[in-house]
Amino acid sequence: MVPFVLIGVRKALVQELEIRFLTHVVMDAFGIVYPQYWMQLECDSTFFKHLQVIKLAFCLGKTHKVDDQDMVVGKLLNASDLDC
Repeated sequence: MVPFVLIGVRKALVQELEIRFLTHVVMDAFGIVYPQYWMQLECDSTFFKHLQVIKLAFCLGKTHKVDDQDMVVGKLLNASDLDC
């Protein structure tokens, strides 16, 4: 049986990893920068889906709690620039 302390440590670790590392979907979407992506047969149909994932992850401002205060993090990319 797992002690309650370890359960809390596990939850904290998972939360920290989610904050610090991009999700697999976002990492997969950034495949559009590699030439190999454009050599795939389905690249024309998947490009707009991947672009939408990037926009959702980086073209919106977010809040992050630091020492019980909400800190606003501005958007990193401009969606209209990506559309061009």
